[in-house]
Amino acid sequence: MITKAIVELNACVHALKFYRDSNNVFYHVILTDNKMSKVLKDDIRRLKWIVVEDLLRKATKGTSEEIYSTEDLDRFASNYGRTIEIYDGNHIANSFVDYFRDTSKECRRCSVCGRLMQEGYCVDAGWKYYCSDECLHKDFTDEEWEEECKNNDQSYWTQWY
Repeated sequence: MITKAIVELNACVHALKFYRDSNNVFYHVILTDNKMSKVLKDDIRRLKWIVVEDLLRKATKGTSEEIYSTEDLDRFASNYGRTIEIYDGNHIANSFVDYFRDTSKECRRCSVCGRLMQEGYCVDAGWKYYCSDECLHKDFTDEEWEEECKNNDQSYWTQWY
């Protein structure tokens, strides 16, 4: 019971910080309500969704919104907010990739820039991923990549959709 209350309080704090930083009107409505302690559970859940979606968007540099629909994002945020405390954007982005793994909306996350990707380079069966030549070249030259692919059939370019 205490853990659940802490999770809900954590979500409220993150949501209020988000709203304060964005000057959102909803934030001001909540703060001016003297009965803050009586925020309904559904309101807390929706605040969690907003925070989760915002942290995800920032961690993936907007690619979550480019690849996935609003319904997909809401479904993930609802599921994530129900059972897990909100940590940071990287944790949320990695959970997002796991959530859609083995579905028709599968993706990976670039090991260099953090963007979500549905196609790109895979190193050693998923040890690392690269969304572009630019990110790949942070760790490999063209010659090194060619050699890697020649010596390791688990390193390749692919699509996950």
